[in-house]
Amino acid sequence: MPKSMSKEERKEWKRLAPELEALGLISRIDRGMFVSWCRVCGLEEDLQRAWHAKVERFITDGLEYVEAIEKVAIDVTPSGYKQQSALAGMLRSLREEKAKLAAQFGLSPSARSRVTASNNGGQLGLPGVEDAVADKLSRLRSI
Repeated sequence: MPKSMSKEERKEWKRLAPELEALGLISRIDRGMFVSWCRVCGLEEDLQRAWHAKVERFITDGLEYVEAIEKVAIDVTPSGYKQQSALAGMLRSLREEKAKLAAQFGLSPSARSRVTASNNGGQLGLPGVEDAVADKLSRLRSI
């Protein structure tokens, strides 16, 4: 797990990585893609928290729940034009990205039907890698 991950990203890593590894659906070579998954999940959680805080503020100010949701979801330009709020847009984009990443790891019912576990139970071997690593370690030890 990268040290630069946020609290929410780390929670997602700890929640999901052991399950995916046990099912043979993830290995070390998937780290980059899995980090992306965790980052999207962490950011979505943070933005969802901000969304709820804004809704609660509007409710505290006297709006009904549905009106508060609308206030958070829609911005009105100075000319009176209504458009999706930046927060709503970011959440939508993250959810689209999350759906794409979920398919890579079989994290939805339909994606799970198309994903198969690795037969070798671990990291794929690359010819000559072990020899190259052993050679470099040998040189380092001699220094």
